[in-house]
Amino acid sequence: IGGFLIETGNFIEFGHLIISDEIFTDPKFRTLFNLFKTMTEKGIVIELVSVAQELGSLNKLKEISPVFLSNLTSNITNASPQLESWIRYLQQIQIKREINIAGKFLETESLKPDVDSIKLFGTVSDLIQKLNDSVFGKRIHLMKDHISSYIDGIQNAFLNKDSIRYIKSGIDDLDDHITGFEPGTLTILGARPGMGKSALATQIALNAVKSGKPTVLFSLEMSGDEIMGRIVSSISGIPKNIAESGRISKEQLDEVKKAAESLADLPFYIADESALDVQELFSECRFFKVQNKIELIIVDYLQLLKSGNSKSSIYEDVTEVSRKLKQIAKALNVPVIALSQLSREVDKRADKCPVLSDLRESGSIEQDADKVIFLFRPEYYQQRETSDGHSTEGLAILSISKNRNGPLKENIYLKFIPELTEFRNYESRKLRAA
Repeated sequence: IGGFLIETGNFIEFGHLIISDEIFTDPKFRTLFNLFKTMTEKGIVIELVSVAQELGSLNKLKEISPVFLSNLTSNITNASPQLESWIRYLQQIQIKREINIAGKFLETESLKPDVDSIKLFGTVSDLIQKLNDSVFGKRIHLMKDHISSYIDGIQNAFLNKDSIRYIKSGIDDLDDHITGFEPGTLTILGARPGMGKSALATQIALNAVKSGKPTVLFSLEMSGDEIMGRIVSSISGIPKNIAESGRISKEQLDEVKKAAESLADLPFYIADESALDVQELFSECRFFKVQNKIELIIVDYLQLLKSGNSKSSIYEDVTEVSRKLKQIAKALNVPVIALSQLSREVDKRADKCPVLSDLRESGSIEQDADKVIFLFRPEYYQQRETSDGHSTEGLAILSISKNRNGPLKENIYLKFIPELTEFRNYESRKLRAA
């Protein structure tokens, strides 16, 4: 409990590991645990002052005084690295405590001559199931438990086609094949430098917030002002470099202002942090989920995140980061899109087309991802024509190289406008692969 109090984001990050307040034997700790849950649901930050205020409103300060709260944190400096292991330790104690209680009960019952042994055996099974549920939660379900929720989702999609849970990318041909980004999934958007993956990710984010889906973009490379400049450029149609140079007319300035003002009320959050480890990312994502009800997380880009272990190799770092990103998606039930650099092997091949083995530094990225989408611009490599003789000017190509819940697809064509760093749906369907 002291560990949750010492740092404001700790309960958001680790509180979900505690299934029930029965893990605590002291009523005070049960009260505080349940209070933390309520405060988190209301979006109230957990700290000494706010907890004391909430206890006061519940007339609980005589039972749990500010001095008691302060003492809980007095010997703790940094709880985050140990909190998960502390919770696991409490779970171990709870299991032993419950087994001890159950054992004594069964011993007493088994010595009674009038107790039916078959029914007693059933009681043993019930006690084990109850213990499992109280410690670990109901993680295993019968097939029938999933049927109704699945059918409800399909029916809702049928009746409310504009409010389905998949988040659309805004790229029509891409959405035709992946349906959208599903809650709880990890999508990797991979490309070599210079292809425009950050621009594409920003567009996906903008499309999401315009459709009412609060989104957070963690940018470890570009500043928030740079991202804003790109978005305003795309909306206004005035290149970012020209607008920022001051070489624009009064009418163009008005267009820039109008474009910027159109973004003011959108639920678009940008976290431009260059030094961030994946554990900190997890904490911030949980905070955004509670405070801002985010429905999409974008990370730009994966290899810039650190695992938090200074002794780990690059391979181990990327493996841990990839695994944690998938955990974030599942724990928060939101889609996570992570951008990824590709290895130089792409540039060594004649066609320059990315493949799964190009995912840089770790094969675990491919393993953890639900979808892998590659972005490629042949014009960047001075390839003037496609294999069927069409111009590559302004052509960008997406390939769905992994799709856990759908088909793979090569050659999804987009139009790239370099001066606006913007991607658009390709005007002609003639170039679409059969």
